[in-house]
Amino acid sequence: MVISVKTANTKRQKNEQGRINGRIIEIDNILNRAEIIDPNDVNTDFISLGHRIILKNVTNKEEQQIKLVNSQEADIFENKVSVDSPLGKSLMGCKVDDVVRVKAPAGVQKYKIMGIEF
Repeated sequence: MVISVKTANTKRQKNEQGRINGRIIEIDNILNRAEIIDPNDVNTDFISLGHRIILKNVTNKEEQQIKLVNSQEADIFENKVSVDSPLGKSLMGCKVDDVVRVKAPAGVQKYKIMGIEF
């Protein structure tokens, strides 16, 4: 069976259009469930989604600031850590001065929570 170049391009375009439409539906669902959060109503006593956290590596004393986000927003280059990652899971519900242990490829890392902001 011989498929013309035009037919192959049409199939590719239809597949791409289907992928784009699926993504539009996914984004629409996310936006429909979104809530506007008043920063004045956010409790920063305990870590939760959306908080900026200042961490200090217990071993090398280096500090870093991260933001805890959902998995779709996670971006290592912007220090946005997913709540579903090992670090994110270990931080949820913690407070300032807690020390968390995180299993990483380089071994277990310990971090002290130095600050929580929104």
